[in-house]
Amino acid sequence: MDIKKVLNNNVVVTLNEHNQEMVVMGKGLAFQKKVGQPIDDAK
Repeated sequence: MDIKKVLNNNVVVTLNEHNQEMVVMGKGLAFQKKVGQPIDDAK
């Protein structure tokens, strides 16, 4: 999953494999991340 929009350090908007928007939440998930960078699925 690649980041589409960073809302804050803990929340990002991504697209899943079916091109549906997903809001992903997790502690420090987007810390020092930019749009277009991948998210580790394990987090």
